Amino acid sequence: MTRETERRRIALLAVAVGLVVAGPAVGVTTAQEGPGNPSEYFETLRSLESLEVLDTYSELETVHTQSITAVQVGDFSDEQAAELDSVIAMLRSFQTAQTRYENGEYEASLAAANDTEDEISRLRQHDQSLAALSRLALTRYYGSLGTELATEADSANSTEAEVELRGMAAVAYSRANNPSQASEYTRQVERLSAELAADREQMNESAAAMSDFEQQCTDCESVVGAVQTHHVGVFGLYTQAITVEPQLQTAVGRAEHHGLDERQSALQSQAGTASAMRSSLALGATALMVAYGAVVGLVTVLVVSRLFAWKRTYEFAAVDSVVVMGDNNV
Repeated sequence: MTRETERRRIALLAVAVGLVVAGPAVGVTTAQEGPGNPSEYFETLRSLESLEVLDTYSELETVHTQSITAVQVGDFSDEQAAELDSVIAMLRSFQTAQTRYENGEYEASLAAANDTEDEISRLRQHDQSLAALSRLALTRYYGSLGTELATEADSANSTEAEVELRGMAAVAYSRANNPSQASEYTRQVERLSAELAADREQMNESAAAMSDFEQQCTDCESVVGAVQTHHVGVFGLYTQAITVEPQLQTAVGRAEHHGLDERQSALQSQAGTASAMRSSLALGATALMVAYGAVVGLVTVLVVSRLFAWKRTYEFAAVDSVVVMGDNNV
């Protein structure tokens, strides 16, 4: 053993004893500050003992314990420093992913898990066994995240949110080595997306039909306005109204089903306008029918009365002719 190596071990032992005696009061150096010697790495690793992921995933606790042991044994090399850098970065990244998952920040948690995967890949270049343990913990994490996302999707208040959650669940299950669940949730996403797209198209068509109808049916929200503006055209417009309004009511129902609150409110407003216009057109058409019926009735009465008058005149003329002929014969 060289004298330099002996001095290093004595210094390391002194640091370890000092930490045991001082306990939590001893200040620590974080990995972000770039630990450069065994004692600094030891302190940094000790500072990570409070990470919740170490309690949640036994594999990570093993990685952490082995790393603390390794920094206290043997000669400290650049390779070992690089390995510990990877371990420290992986544990912190994993904790970030776990924290975001617990806070319901699912998209951010997946992004943090991606970073963790990168750190595990770097760790694999230095120690495959530690990387394998870390990967096993991450696989369990993805499985737990997938289950949570599936539960959240079941209680989502909109189809858009449900599609997003089920899509993330599919990703999580895929990374958790659960291809059957991943495929199932992918199919669900495709089905829901297709249904939402079809219903959006129906909503758009209904809104467009109402827009065209309003342009044609000016002044149709009042009976007088409809009759004065369109006259007998109210009959054709009423036929359009009884087609447009049900389309809008269907669109309102589909918007409600998908949790599209703003779209539902806009369609409800259009449906209310369509209903008012339909009522005005119906009353206007009825008024015109009554008016035309009265005119036709009056004309009919006049014609019939003239016919009866003509018939009486004819009958009287026929009687007078018979009387005159009888007088001449006498």
